[in-house]
Amino acid sequence: TVPEIKEVIQAFGVAAARARDAGFDGAEVLGAHGYLVAEFMSPFFNRRKDEYGGNLENRLRFPLELLQAVRRAVGDDYTIGIRISGDEMFEGGLTLDDMVGIAPILASQGKVDYINVTMGTYRSPSVVIDSMYFPLGSALYCAAAIKAVVNVPVIGRGRVLDPAQAEQVLVNNQADLVGMARALIADPEIPNKAKHGKPEDIRTCLGCNECAGRVNYWSPMPLRCTTNASVSMESQPGWMELIPAARAKKVVVIGGGPAGMEMADIAARRGHKVTLYDKGTELGGAVLIAAKAPGRDGLLEAVRYRVHMLQADKVDVHLGVEMTARDIQKLGADVVVIATGSIPLSPDVVGLDGGNAIECRDLLTGKATAGRNVVVIAGEHHIQALTVADYLAGQGKKVELVCEEYYAGMHIDYLTRQAIYQRLYRQGVTLTPNSAVKEIRDNTVVVVNAMTREESVRDNIDTVVYACGGREDNALYYELQGKVKELYQVGDCSGVKRMIDAIRSASVLARRI
Repeated sequence: TVPEIKEVIQAFGVAAARARDAGFDGAEVLGAHGYLVAEFMSPFFNRRKDEYGGNLENRLRFPLELLQAVRRAVGDDYTIGIRISGDEMFEGGLTLDDMVGIAPILASQGKVDYINVTMGTYRSPSVVIDSMYFPLGSALYCAAAIKAVVNVPVIGRGRVLDPAQAEQVLVNNQADLVGMARALIADPEIPNKAKHGKPEDIRTCLGCNECAGRVNYWSPMPLRCTTNASVSMESQPGWMELIPAARAKKVVVIGGGPAGMEMADIAARRGHKVTLYDKGTELGGAVLIAAKAPGRDGLLEAVRYRVHMLQADKVDVHLGVEMTARDIQKLGADVVVIATGSIPLSPDVVGLDGGNAIECRDLLTGKATAGRNVVVIAGEHHIQALTVADYLAGQGKKVELVCEEYYAGMHIDYLTRQAIYQRLYRQGVTLTPNSAVKEIRDNTVVVVNAMTREESVRDNIDTVVYACGGREDNALYYELQGKVKELYQVGDCSGVKRMIDAIRSASVLARRI
């Protein structure tokens, strides 16, 4: 009702004044992403027949009155901005052409000091917080278009990850200021590292959206970051500033995946003498394989950063060396940390060993190839199987993904999940939930419905690819028990989860030894 509108407008003014009185340097009205202010502006959402709906003048009445109320509440010498979606990115929503007409009106009549330009609504969530599937600077075209028609500073955003990229945004005149939210979660010291000429020390955001996926309305969790284990631990001693070890120990780390590298780096920075061994020819572990799927190369930044820090912290790294328990005992280490990761987990399927079934890691590394018609078994609940299906579809294969859960990728954040689902559907991938592969008979695959137990048959299947996660590669850990002074395990070898968990387990242990 109109009285409710007046009440809400007044409340925005009170909120802005409260922010000013609390010491904030400015306040920003959220007019983006399909929330209330954006709904009033949108002809898709706003179906009112009174003075607050209908033509553009009426649809802008609410945001303009709101901005004017905010300005009256805080005075002319306080910074007020508005955030808008430059393109709502769904059929019937506000387009960039619409916003190019709306933004100057908001800037002039709303008395704002700047406009913060983003994109999308929660009808198009994948673009609201764009994952690594999106190119760098994905929303900057919206900021550039708005900047060209307004006379106030414009903030641009959209996967701006490092100072060099941000500087280029300014050089290209795409925006006057640059927004970097997730980038500063991954590394709050970006501005200082840039200022001191150390861009290689920046822990760059991966675009994995683990942070955004935890901030939801139905089951909120503490903020976390895959590559920065310190997030949400800032108040705990030893997390923001490392506490030097009481006694420097000789530490041996076996395994050079994310957990092993994190362990070695943090331990070395605390003053321990650290040696890391890995049987591979390069550091990175399973991340090197996962990053081979389309659009997942952003994961490699987690490796790049840690390799750099290991070099900077003078960790003694040995590659191409597979250590045995006897080899490790001979080193005489004070602390041995096993970070040997996982090995592929095979599903319980009759005929899996018949010759046309391959594990997804072998597929991604090129050790095995798939035929024209492929069934993918999704045996883990994150993104592994979906990225494998994407990889195959990109090669022109006809792909069906079979999953026992209600939908594949139940544990992926909803933003990334929409992005990968869009990719799969556009490439014609068939997604079959609530089902399991029961048997493989030559080129025939038997699928059983998990609810009804009814069976159906897929004929002319050339290859079955199973993506079922892994199981702990912990034999070395158990072989060493009681044979070294201190023995620990971190990462997947102590329980197969995800990279965020592997890095965190190592980061915790490295602060305790």
